[in-house]
Amino acid sequence: MSGAESQLLLIRQVPGKGLGALEPLFRNLGYRIDRMDAPVDDLAGVPALAADLVVIMGGPMCALDDQRFPWLREQRRLIEARLEANRPTLGICLGAQLIALALGGQVHRDGARELGWSPIQLTPQGQASCLRYLESVPVLHWHRDAIELPSGVDGVSAPATPERLAYTEACPVQALSLGNALGLQFHPEVGPRQMPLWLASHIHELDAHPTQSLESMRLETRRCANWMNQRAEFMLREWLASVAEWPVSGDRTDPVVHRGASPQSTTPPLKAEHEQSPSPQQARKP
Repeated sequence: MSGAESQLLLIRQVPGKGLGALEPLFRNLGYRIDRMDAPVDDLAGVPALAADLVVIMGGPMCALDDQRFPWLREQRRLIEARLEANRPTLGICLGAQLIALALGGQVHRDGARELGWSPIQLTPQGQASCLRYLESVPVLHWHRDAIELPSGVDGVSAPATPERLAYTEACPVQALSLGNALGLQFHPEVGPRQMPLWLASHIHELDAHPTQSLESMRLETRRCANWMNQRAEFMLREWLASVAEWPVSGDRTDPVVHRGASPQSTTPPLKAEHEQSPSPQQARKP
C-alpha cells in the first residue's frame, strides 16, 4: 500500500486541523501528502480514484448540513466512488459520518454528545481488527452527532455490510469498516502539540460543558495523548498493510462523476501539507 510515490489526499474541513500527531507516520511510510481545504478548494473536479489513500478529517459542522455547506455533498460523492471501487479511505469524526452516509446509514444530530478522554469498547469484530491496539486506551472524544449503520448495503464491493468495530455507552458507533474504508468517530490525530489549538478554538464548548474544563482537559491530555498516539500508530500501520490485501476495482484516473453531469476531466491544483507535528520520539516525551 505504501511506497515512495504513494499519494495521500488529505481533505480538511477546517484549515489547521489535519493529520496532526499522525503525520510523521504517513510520511515515514512514504506518502506524499497533498491537502485540500474543503470550504475553499474545488472538490468537484478531483479524480476520486487517483490517490492511493484519501483521509477525510473532522469539523464542527453536522454531516447533514450539505445545504448550508455544499462541499459536504462533494465529499460524499467522492467517498461513494471510492467505496464502489474499494479504494483505501479513512474518515475521522465528520469524515466517518460522511462514510456512513455514503453507505446508506444515518447521522443523528445531537445524538451523542461526548467531550473528553475515555476508552472505547470493542465489538467482537473490533477485537479481531486493528482496533485491538486501542483496547482500554483513553481516546479523545469531541463530537455531538451519532452514526447509525445500515443493515445492508447494495452496490458496494464485498463485504456488503459495514462492520461496527467499537462503541461507547453514549455513542453506538465509534468505529466502522467496509472493505478498504475505515471510519473513526474519535480523534487519534490529536496530540500534545495539537490540543492547545483545539482548546483555544473551542473554549466556548468547554465553558458551557457541565463537567469538563480547560484545566481538566489539559491534565487529561498530558496523561493520555502520547499513549493514544502511539497505539493509534500501531493501529494504522496494520490497517494500511491490510488494505493492500483487498481486491481493488476501478480505473485510478476515473474522475468524480456527478449525477446528471458529465465527468470532470481536470484536477484543481493541490497544496502540499505542512502541518507542524512532533516526531514519534518527541511525542513520547512526558
